[in-house]
Amino acid sequence: MPDYAVEIKTREELEKILREHELVFLEVRNKDSYESRYLSRILASILGPLGSRIKMVFIDHKQAPELLEDYPRGRYVPIIRLYIRGQMVWEQEGVLANESADRLAIRRGLREVLKQHGFHRMGI
Repeated sequence: MPDYAVEIKTREELEKILREHELVFLEVRNKDSYESRYLSRILASILGPLGSRIKMVFIDHKQAPELLEDYPRGRYVPIIRLYIRGQMVWEQEGVLANESADRLAIRRGLREVLKQHGFHRMGI
């Protein structure tokens, strides 16, 4: 896992990260699920070039039962969210299961919401 990414297990860890980082990308996943592995691969290619400009946070549903109360559908489908200055500004649940469509939808969604919040030329 890159140094700008972390797996968390408690609500306190998430709250601390949201306070300390301007841009936080959260993925709620089930590491055993094909959908989650598929989505993680797509996200790595989209977000990887951003490096330390964004904090990536992972919640595995088996490792963080306390947090799953906040993301109950995370048991079944991957959930991804973007937080800017502690506020959730973008969310997607599940995937389309078409790699080019998923890549395009995620990239476009993130690019637009980042622009709306004053983050231009992020490289997404």
